[in-house]
Amino acid sequence: MIASMEEALARHELVKVRFVGLKDERRTLAPELAERTSSLLVQTVGNVAVYFRPSENGSPEETPTS
Repeated sequence: MIASMEEALARHELVKVRFVGLKDERRTLAPELAERTSSLLVQTVGNVAVYFRPSENGSPEETPTS
C-alpha cells in the first residue's frame, strides 16, 4: 500500500484513500500512512482520508494555500 500511495502522490499532490473494511483501524492507520509517505493528512471524513504532498518539481504557484 505504501508503494501505491507514493506513486499516487508523485502524480497528484492530493490523494484520497478509502479505508474499506478497516473502520476501527483507520484512526491509527491514517496518520501512520501520512508519516510513512512524508505527506500531510489533510482531512478524514468517515472512512476516507485526504493526503497532500507538494510536487518535487512543482512551482510555489501550484501548491494550495490555506
